[in-house]
Amino acid sequence: MTSSAAYQNKSAGFVLPYVLLVIAILSFSLILIAQRMQNSSRLLIKLESQFTSRIALNSAEAEAIYALMVSVPANNGYELNPKKGLNLFRIEDQDKALQEVWSANGEARQSVTPHGPVIAQLRDGSGYIPINNINEEVILALTKSLGVPTQKRKSLTAKLLDYIDEDSRRQFLGGERSDYRLRQLSPPTNASLRRIGELNNVMEWNELISTIDYKAIVDRVTLNPGVKTVKMNFIEPSFAKQLSLGFQDTRSINSLLRRDNYPTNVIRLAFYYRDFENNVILRKIEVDKTIATLEKPFSRQILYEDVLDIQEEQADINHLLSDIEGRKHVIYAKAYRYQ
Repeated sequence: MTSSAAYQNKSAGFVLPYVLLVIAILSFSLILIAQRMQNSSRLLIKLESQFTSRIALNSAEAEAIYALMVSVPANNGYELNPKKGLNLFRIEDQDKALQEVWSANGEARQSVTPHGPVIAQLRDGSGYIPINNINEEVILALTKSLGVPTQKRKSLTAKLLDYIDEDSRRQFLGGERSDYRLRQLSPPTNASLRRIGELNNVMEWNELISTIDYKAIVDRVTLNPGVKTVKMNFIEPSFAKQLSLGFQDTRSINSLLRRDNYPTNVIRLAFYYRDFENNVILRKIEVDKTIATLEKPFSRQILYEDVLDIQEEQADINHLLSDIEGRKHVIYAKAYRYQ
């Protein structure tokens, strides 16, 4: 073998590993690029899903609030289609065929958006416990519904009452400024709660909230001063059972209950939307129809927004979202049928 051929073979022996190394680096780079593109694609899909969900929920919320603001209170709910010439204050005595009442005891209607239907569920604010009512029976009933042991309920109740009442007299099992100072906690406000999160500042309630779902409290109470009593017609049946307020036995907190079937100015709306990734988004808001100023004809507060685990709430949520054929529209009060 000539020296030239030997040199070429030796060069080829050195070049081949370099070529293989370059190929490996390029392959690895392509894999990384593909993964990044896939991650970017997933991110874009997620962002698009969030964007369309936001549009759908906002559209449905605007329609529902509009419908309720131009409606009039009626027996069991809100009359969406008041006719000219009717006595709006005695609408239940008019021709029933002319009425279109959106029942405020949890009736579900739908808003048809470009991104799919949104289910809107209406319940009057008097279907929730007015926790600022400074009523021992009210708070005892609430703690019972939250699964608090009997021996702990009175202590929680006394501490919350001491926190929101105007005086500085310590109740039995309660807590006033000296008790908070001893534990290096912020003193009680001696005023109504302005948001549910303030319960974290109340002695013992902060421990309770850490062990239960925050939304469980939000779904049971209202802080709106417009709600003075619980009306049995608007309370959710399973919640009534938890409170031991069965429709047959209401003696325990009878002073709190009213049989009035007319709604208050406080409205709770729950919106359910299934996005194209098959996630179910729940948004809950509270609307106060009390007119403050011409520029602010109502107030709206978002309570929470969450992505639901359908496995846990399959029966209720799947029924709401699947049984939409012919469900009434929130504004037009007509059944919407899909082609």
